[in-house]
Amino acid sequence: EIKELDLSAFNTESLTSMHYMFASCSKLRTIFVSDSWKLRDDITGLNTFVDCTELSGNINYDRNKVSCAYGTIDGYMTKKKSDDENPDVRPDTKLARTIKAYGLADETDFNAYREEIVSVTFLDSIDYVSLSGSIKNWDVSTQQDGSVKAWIRLPTDGYDLYIAANGGVNANPDSSYMFYGYSNLKKVSNLQNFITTQAEDMKYMFYNCK
Repeated sequence: EIKELDLSAFNTESLTSMHYMFASCSKLRTIFVSDSWKLRDDITGLNTFVDCTELSGNINYDRNKVSCAYGTIDGYMTKKKSDDENPDVRPDTKLARTIKAYGLADETDFNAYREEIVSVTFLDSIDYVSLSGSIKNWDVSTQQDGSVKAWIRLPTDGYDLYIAANGGVNANPDSSYMFYGYSNLKKVSNLQNFITTQAEDMKYMFYNCK
C-alpha cells in the first residue's frame, strides 16, 4: 500500500515513455517532483495514472484524466523543495553505475520475490556488512562487473530490498517494468541515489503497487 513517492531526484530529460507508469497504485496519494521533472514534447503515456483513485496534486483524480499529460505540477505532481533546500539531491552522476533492464513479469534476481518485498532502498555505496547478512544477493549491473549490487533481508512482515552502487545507481535507459507487480510495496527510500538522467522508458514502472 504505497501512499507516497518522492521522485524529486528524478531527471526526466531523456524520458519518452510513461505508459501505465503508476497504473493501479490505488492507495497512492502524493507524487513529489522537483524542477528536474520536465516532460518532453514527444513523450507518450497511455493510462499513466489509471486507477490511482486517491492521487491528488494541483488536481484531484479524474478517471478521464489519466494520460501522461497530467504528470506535471499543474496536474497530479506535487512540487517539493528546491535542490538548494535538499542537499541530498546530488547532480553529479559520473560515478553512477547502470542497473540491468527488467522485462514484463521478469522473475530473475530480486523480482522472484516481487510479491513479498515491502520496501526498496537505494544506496550510494555498497554496504558489504549488510550484504553479507542478506538472505539472497545478486550482481544486477548491466556489465555484470559487480558495480551494482542488490540484496534482500527479512525483518518481520516481508523482504527489504537494497540496491546499491558506489556513487549511486544509474537507471537503465529501459527502466520499464522495474517494480511491476510489487503488490505489497509500502515504501521506496533514498531515490536521490537512483539517477535517472539516461532513463528513456518508464512504462509500467510502478504498475500495480497497490
